[in-house]
Amino acid sequence: VESAPLGLTPDATGYFAEDHIRVALRQLKQRNPNISTLAYHDSNLMWTNDQVSCWGRNGAKVASVWNPPVYGMDDTIVANHPEWCLHNTSGQFVWDSYANNHVYDHTFSEVRAAWVDYCLNLTRSGEADGCFIDGATFPHTLSRFRTFMNWNISDAKASTWIPAHDQALWTLNTALGEGTLIANGGL
Repeated sequence: VESAPLGLTPDATGYFAEDHIRVALRQLKQRNPNISTLAYHDSNLMWTNDQVSCWGRNGAKVASVWNPPVYGMDDTIVANHPEWCLHNTSGQFVWDSYANNHVYDHTFSEVRAAWVDYCLNLTRSGEADGCFIDGATFPHTLSRFRTFMNWNISDAKASTWIPAHDQALWTLNTALGEGTLIANGGL
């Protein structure tokens, strides 16, 4: 609960998950300059302050149901650009069932750029040598997507989201050059 905006919880430090990741990566590099480090980031799920609990929808910034870890980048997108979150056929946010997360709407070029820049900024800083990207091996056909994902989005939206997600991954992979990209997912 310490990875929260100041004042949200008694232990809130105002730092987010990526702030802690940067500190940890710097500490590892200081201890062993030859170590290779990877930063974690999800390719689909947004870890935000505005998540739901297992009991249902909660409003933003409800301290009693705080759901760490929270990435500042994701939290900022939800607060300032809610249209960049995937929406279902009813026009509501998609809530992924894994941890009640928002989902990036990769059909927006701005979302793909922000998502790619997260990892690139860490590698350019020297803090990370690459990124561990979760959810990267996603169902790449509409039928498999429908089998695995219960996001209640239209076939038209899914048909544009799938290649846009792939484009984000390929853009990051290409931009990393000699950097490391580990793609995880299990699907």
